[in-house]
Amino acid sequence: MRTFTSLEQSASVIVYSATRGQFTEDVFSNVIESRILAAFECRLGQSTSKREIESWKNSMQYMNNVLVGNSIPEDAGVAIEYRIPLTSKRVDFILTGRDAEGNDNAVVVELKQWSEVDATDKDAVVVTVINGAKRETLHPSYQAWTYAALIRDFNETVQEHAIQLYPCAYLHNCTSDAVVNADRYAAHTQRAPAFAAAGCGRSAAIRLRKRSCYMARTFEREERARQSPALTSSAPRGASANRRGA
Repeated sequence: MRTFTSLEQSASVIVYSATRGQFTEDVFSNVIESRILAAFECRLGQSTSKREIESWKNSMQYMNNVLVGNSIPEDAGVAIEYRIPLTSKRVDFILTGRDAEGNDNAVVVELKQWSEVDATDKDAVVVTVINGAKRETLHPSYQAWTYAALIRDFNETVQEHAIQLYPCAYLHNCTSDAVVNADRYAAHTQRAPAFAAAGCGRSAAIRLRKRSCYMARTFEREERARQSPALTSSAPRGASANRRGA
C-alpha cells in the first residue's frame, strides 16, 4: 500500500498521518483534535482557532463512522490537513490504499459542517452560513476536484507511481443534498460526488463508505509480501497532480 508519510516529509506538508486503525483509536479515545493540534503546531509553526479545533473534533467523529468496521482495513492510510505543495491550500482528509485490482488510490475528502446550502446562478458557487452570515462560497465538489487536480500537478509521487485520486465532498450536518446535487452543479458532482447527511433516501455515511472501501481496499498481508518494498509501506503518505481526469 502506498501511503502518505514519506511524501514530502522535509516540507512538513502533512499535519496528521496515521493508519486507519490508529485514527480510529484516537477518535475513540477523544484525543483526535489534540493530536491534530499538536502536529499542526509542530509542523506549521503556528496554532489555530478554537473554531477549527472544534471542527476537527466534530468532523473526525463523522469520518470515523464512515471508516470504522471490517470493510476498510486498519492499515489503510489516513492523512489530515495535507498542505498542497507550492500553495497555501490544505486538504481536510485523505484515505489511501489499494483497490481490488492492486492499484494505488487516494480518496480526497472535502469536509463541510454546513447545515443548509442555497443555490446561486453562478457556476460552482453556493450560499451558506459562514461566520454567522450567509455568504457565497465555492461548491464543495468543485473544491475537492480542484485540490485533487493541484495534488496531481505538484506531487511527483502521484505522477511517478500513477496513484489515482478520487475527490468527493462530505456535508455531514446537511439535512438535504438537493442543492449540492442539483442539476446546475452536475458538472462538478460528476467529477467529485457530494454526500450529505440525508439524501437519495440512503445514509451518506454508507454511500461514502462504499466509495472509500472500493478505492482504498488493501491486499491481505501475504499478498503485499510478494510486492516490491516500495509499494508495501504501511505508513500513510501523500499524492500529486496532473489536471487530467481529476
